[in-house]
Amino acid sequence: MINQQALSALQALTAGNATVTLSNDKRHFTFKFKRAKAKPLAPYSDHRGRFFGSHGLSFGAPLPPPIFVSVKSGHSMDYAGIVASDRFGNTTIKRTAKSRVDINDVQFRALNWMIDQLQRGGEAALSKHGFRLQWSNCCVKCGRKLTQPSSIDSRIGPECAKHFSF
Repeated sequence: MINQQALSALQALTAGNATVTLSNDKRHFTFKFKRAKAKPLAPYSDHRGRFFGSHGLSFGAPLPPPIFVSVKSGHSMDYAGIVASDRFGNTTIKRTAKSRVDINDVQFRALNWMIDQLQRGGEAALSKHGFRLQWSNCCVKCGRKLTQPSSIDSRIGPECAKHFSF
């Protein structure tokens, strides 16, 4: 049985495989969020994935794989950066050396504005400014096409919902 609780928009974007369009009456921007594949444990970690320094001190669990973000420019998707969280839990988009979108491009500014608004009040905060999110009918975790109405409403397929914490 699928969990009927819908993912928040920010959870859905960072689940691992989401495509979303931010639109209003005049403009639209399409963004793709894709989680990198997990790498095997580093040689300096134990079997549980904890990292150790030169004195054998544990530094906790390894970081999760990064989430890459691309923006639609013309007919192609251009790499914009990675999803990053600061120590206070605020999510932002950080450019990397391979980013092909300038920080002053309207697509990059719209992406950061969207993330900021979603943190402030979810999709309702976007609608106050006349914008809405349009989701692809694919699971935000694995990318498979969704066919059940309950899955489409929650943005996640039944198998992925079993393994995803809300």
